[in-house]
Amino acid sequence: MLNPQKDPTLYKNYSLKNIHHRVLNKVHLQESFEMDANKAQFIVGVADELIDAGLVEEFFHVLEGLLSVGIMFVLRAKATKKYQERVEDLQKRYPSLLFVLNDSEENIRTIFASADAVLSLHTDAELLMMSMTYGAVPICQANELVDNYDVIEEQGSGFCFMGESRWNIFESVIRARESFRFPYDWKNIQKTIMK
Repeated sequence: MLNPQKDPTLYKNYSLKNIHHRVLNKVHLQESFEMDANKAQFIVGVADELIDAGLVEEFFHVLEGLLSVGIMFVLRAKATKKYQERVEDLQKRYPSLLFVLNDSEENIRTIFASADAVLSLHTDAELLMMSMTYGAVPICQANELVDNYDVIEEQGSGFCFMGESRWNIFESVIRARESFRFPYDWKNIQKTIMK
């Protein structure tokens, strides 16, 4: 498996020792979408296929609400016609917050290296592990790979939700964004998942 230290497709390679270089990939991604570079913008990546499986439908029920509070999303372009049309409709209303990358292994790794967090809509342990290797904090259903972050104890490796409710997804993304606003805590989560 590739890692962010040696991945030739990344704008800037990084490791646990120089994790501060990771943000350069985020800035590069924003600039590639002709956006002003904003390190403080919370970006959530979705590398799963947008198909009628997993939590995709539930995600689309809350996506507009998440966009309306200023969260940026970068999606993988592998989608059924139904979801592709919904993404295109939302892009018209939120042109500075919703972006799509062509479907390729390189772009999946770009999402992992650039997004602050990755929302997992399917149970795909391989994608989840890869996103963690690249320092993208997971937002996912509770599982054995991710310890739910506890803000009081300042411990955990991601933001987990129970069940398949759209509101649990929404709440977990908002919790992640709120924790992202504390850079020291966020870096500690990233260091935990990259070990």
